[in-house]
Amino acid sequence: GKSKKVRQGTSAALAGALDRFSQFFISPLFDESMLERELRAVNSEYLNGRTADNWRNYQMLKQGASKEHPFSKFGCGNYNTLTNGGDPSLKNENDGNSGEEESANGSTAVEFGGGSSPREDLIKFWTDKYHAGNLRLCVVGRASLDDLQKTVEQAFGGVRPPPPGFVANGIMDRIHAGKLQLPSPGESHPKDEHGEFVFLTEHSTYGPSVAFGPDQLGLIREVVP
Repeated sequence: GKSKKVRQGTSAALAGALDRFSQFFISPLFDESMLERELRAVNSEYLNGRTADNWRNYQMLKQGASKEHPFSKFGCGNYNTLTNGGDPSLKNENDGNSGEEESANGSTAVEFGGGSSPREDLIKFWTDKYHAGNLRLCVVGRASLDDLQKTVEQAFGGVRPPPPGFVANGIMDRIHAGKLQLPSPGESHPKDEHGEFVFLTEHSTYGPSVAFGPDQLGLIREVVP
């Protein structure tokens, strides 16, 4: 009988996809035009959500929370908040167009709506967070494990290493590093190295304030009897 031909190595399609994907973690462009489009997309989601009852109910709940607790913060953002005062409806002073103009090659270029661009903040966040210590990668392919590993190393070898003293965010990693303490008897949440309770799903440390104390609960009962 005829034997089946076995394909060796990682496919060009998978290797190319991994190479393109890895560049986001190695050398993202942070293109200002694409950033502007994303700002406008977020603002559109905000405008659509304002008319949804579930969004309104959720925002009312946040509005009634203690201002000292993170739950009270604005949850989604819009163009104005993300640009410190920008307005996506500002018109181009030259031709009166609203937000968009046609470039020489016929494509649509998005005009900046004022305020301050969050680009530098995004770059700082990427620099602080997007390194090998915070990344996990899962690859599924038909090639052998050795070939897949070689392809991944070639594609992601340029990802920056974690900074000195970095501790991964896994529970066991933090416990071994002394950054997290298991709950004491009778307690439901672990604590950080300072003794503050830690919210497990976000690993965020909250102070002694609670989102809904007696004053906040009383306010909600007045609005929703």
